[in-house]
Amino acid sequence: LTNSNAKVANYPFTTLSPNLGAYTLKNGNTIVLADIPGLIEGASEGKGLGDDFLRHIERTRVLVHVIDGFTTDAFNDYKVIRNELKSYGKGLVNKPEIIAINKLDITEAREMFEMFNEEFKKHDLKVFGVSSATGEGIDDLMLEVMKVLDKTPKKIEFEVKVPTKTYTISNLP
Repeated sequence: LTNSNAKVANYPFTTLSPNLGAYTLKNGNTIVLADIPGLIEGASEGKGLGDDFLRHIERTRVLVHVIDGFTTDAFNDYKVIRNELKSYGKGLVNKPEIIAINKLDITEAREMFEMFNEEFKKHDLKVFGVSSATGEGIDDLMLEVMKVLDKTPKKIEFEVKVPTKTYTISNLP
């Protein structure tokens, strides 16, 4: 989405840190996105790099779950991540979310998308079909992200730590 230079390869966990990038919509609005590498079951308990990734999610306003179109059970993959968000706590499971199934440019993934879409509909969840390779569905997905962001209040929170100093006052010459 942002053309950031994340290190990726054709095997899991090649991205070792979140990447920030900006996406500009056709209407000129810009959205800052944090690409958080995939979470695994047990991430909330420190498995893999999950703790680190979950901490980054705390600062986001909206979650976009990007699910691999080659999976055999997209809804279960989604539930695993939702369970990790819930287990980690700190309100992550309550953040607004959008679900996208990727790789629709590949025939097998496109064929599975309809089945996945029906499963998500049973749970009143909307799914966007996208292809990062061809750009298919990206505009619709990002317009939805913008709509959700517009409805999601910005939470400005910061902490300032001021070092304390000890002053000694003396009347000695």
